[in-house]
Amino acid sequence: MHLELMAKLLDTERQYRTMARRNGIYDALEKCFETSSRSKEEAIANAHYKRDLKTAVGEGNVQTVKQLTWANLKFQAKDSGDNLPDD
Repeated sequence: MHLELMAKLLDTERQYRTMARRNGIYDALEKCFETSSRSKEEAIANAHYKRDLKTAVGEGNVQTVKQLTWANLKFQAKDSGDNLPDD
């Protein structure tokens, strides 16, 4: 899912790259989110997760890395129907 959305976004940007005026690029990018197999909210939440995880790793905050990773694993398990033990 991530790869599909990323490819669509990059391809859209590439199509508009050589234009002097990039009118319509935001609408075209919005359509990428609409036709993606994941919702816009899911894509934004995933971007925030990756940003927060990268920041925590950069700061050496092991506890935050553990919390973010565990929360992400629980979320993925819920979506796939797997059962993980609660803390």
